[in-house]
Amino acid sequence: MFVLHVTSLVTGGKLVVTKAVTGGGSFEKRKEIMRNGLAGFAAILVALTGCGDSDVRSIEAAVKARLVDPDSVKFGSVTFSPKGESACIEYNAKNRMGGYSGQTIASLEYGTDGWKVDQMEWRADLCPRGGKFIAR
Repeated sequence: MFVLHVTSLVTGGKLVVTKAVTGGGSFEKRKEIMRNGLAGFAAILVALTGCGDSDVRSIEAAVKARLVDPDSVKFGSVTFSPKGESACIEYNAKNRMGGYSGQTIASLEYGTDGWKVDQMEWRADLCPRGGKFIAR
């Protein structure tokens, strides 16, 4: 019997997956399970988000356009609605006084003109998927 444990982190647009396989069986069999599990997990992650890097870049650009100091922004995690028509993204940027204002959430809607900011300060529990963000 094999137990497959998968944890993931998406950073800078790159998926980093750490895995551990425990149980009996040969090393080659465990390697095969890990390889197959990684491919399946990546497919599930893409299916769950329904949105790609270009959507994330568009969302980041829409938020930057609304900031006082767009070059100072540090983006965190993002979450998409199941159909991809809305999203929330965590961000922290400098305010007019030059200090970082703290982690904030922006809500965005997707329309015919692409991603548009709905609210620059939003509550996580009002975001798609109940605020369960996809780590980046």
